[in-house]
Amino acid sequence: MAFRSRFQHLIFICLLWTILTISFHNSVGWTNISNWMEDCDKQKLVELGGSYKPVNCNPNQSIAIVVPYRNRDHQLNIFLCYIHPFLQRQQLDYTIFVVEQTGRSAFNRGMLLNVGFVEALRRRSFDCFIFHDVDLLPEDDRNSYACPEVGKPRHLSVAINTFGYRPIGVNHFGGVSSVSTTDFVAVNGFSNKFWGWGGEDDDLFDRLCSRNFSVQRHQPLRQTRYMMLAHEPAKPNSDRKRILRDNKKNLPVTMMTDGLISLKYRIISNNLKRFCTHIIVELQR
Repeated sequence: MAFRSRFQHLIFICLLWTILTISFHNSVGWTNISNWMEDCDKQKLVELGGSYKPVNCNPNQSIAIVVPYRNRDHQLNIFLCYIHPFLQRQQLDYTIFVVEQTGRSAFNRGMLLNVGFVEALRRRSFDCFIFHDVDLLPEDDRNSYACPEVGKPRHLSVAINTFGYRPIGVNHFGGVSSVSTTDFVAVNGFSNKFWGWGGEDDDLFDRLCSRNFSVQRHQPLRQTRYMMLAHEPAKPNSDRKRILRDNKKNLPVTMMTDGLISLKYRIISNNLKRFCTHIIVELQR
């Protein structure tokens, strides 16, 4: 009888967990891109240029979301239609900046994010910045995009579906991350040296740690899940590991000479579009 009682109790717990899981799954905005065009049509409150501010509350933070971009129109359309409702459900005051690299030079994600930082602050002041790859969609509304505390930058995209949702290494800061404006200035932004895929996010992590900032991640892990949109793999920067080593050897000097202070670019166009501020830029070595 005791065995039967324990068995029935176990069955009850399993059924209860299944019901709660299904209920939870349907209530927190899990990734569904099948109706992304319909989501776009519903966006009536987004101001020209990709800005939104809640009408029923007054947020005490302003957030700039910067997306580095080149040649991914379909992904960008899905991203913008998906991310606006996600951010609005969190009642955030935000603006989305898409920074597009033109020309034939290798893609330089760090420089594009530096450009987005500088150009966003020309428009208005922001308390923090979220640096967001165009191919990553947050799966859980509890993954807060609110500003991190000063001195506590936050890595957001910890668990990605293409990696089986396994946690990415603790020294990883790529994909989606948020940094206070004060902290980003303190480390002189991203390095401008990384042409091609990879390296700039690891270098930024080193810079943040050198200032004794504490990189945070949301808990539990389930809240940090992202879906990656399908795309052709980028060509890695074969020189990235050497640049990382060289930068790290004398980081205090490198950090203050390579970054926002040494940024060179030319604005080709800066347009306020329906769902974003679209900046096309020519990067200069």
